Amino acid sequence: MTDRTPRATLRAGVIVTVVGVVVLVVTGEIIPNLAFFTEPSGQALLGVISLLLDGVRFVAVPLGCALIGAGLVMRYVWSLHREARARGDAS
Repeated sequence: MTDRTPRATLRAGVIVTVVGVVVLVVTGEIIPNLAFFTEPSGQALLGVISLLLDGVRFVAVPLGCALIGAGLVMRYVWSLHREARARGDAS
């Protein structure tokens, strides 16, 4: 594990969480009220899109939060490891 791994994990967690929140906001009111989806022919497509976006929204936010937590824990453990190596405790 390099010194950049916790930072990359934290950055990925923030990006995934932001994408999940944006999808949550957009799918709530904006997408179902578009003119194309209010017609009967657009309802089938709206159903498929709704299923895909539900999967994104219910996976992205918890996954992003888990990645943020993992990045913070990795940073803390990495700092403990660096301190131990500086003192000569760890090999």
